[in-house]
Amino acid sequence: MNCRKSSPSQPLYGWQPFKPLIVLSMIVLSRARIPSKGPVKLRWEKWRKAARAEVMRRAEGRCEACARPTLSYPWMELEWGHLFGRRNIIGEPMCSHPLATIAFCPACHHEFDANSNPTQRDRLRWHSVHDLVEYFGRHGVECDIRMAGDDPLGAIRLIDGQARHFLLNT
Repeated sequence: MNCRKSSPSQPLYGWQPFKPLIVLSMIVLSRARIPSKGPVKLRWEKWRKAARAEVMRRAEGRCEACARPTLSYPWMELEWGHLFGRRNIIGEPMCSHPLATIAFCPACHHEFDANSNPTQRDRLRWHSVHDLVEYFGRHGVECDIRMAGDDPLGAIRLIDGQARHFLLNT
């Protein structure tokens, strides 16, 4: 794994409800299951709520997959979608990071989850992967995703692993 320190900078999209090292610490500590009650569960709920709010702010009333404005259609609300699933590809908090999630219109969300348009699914995932590499690079973790080849799922696993490796060795 290729992780080394680089100079920190501003986070993407102006999103920073937690300091970067706290975010990275949460990634390392996230190997355990989230309890069904108590202060740890409340912390995760706060994390997810902040991440969802940031994604909805970033979307500005438009589906981030098809760019359809939902403001023109009052019956249609944007939905918060996970580009890399939850628990099956990567765990919390990485899978709920604003750069690993997207605001979908209901039609695009269904299409994404059903994988009826694999080209668009890969395009959205690769966009997220490159944003996460840039984000973590700005906060001291340089992630080398070349080993993933053309697999966005392999790339996100590499990013997750490299962030954990960086934290455990600093």
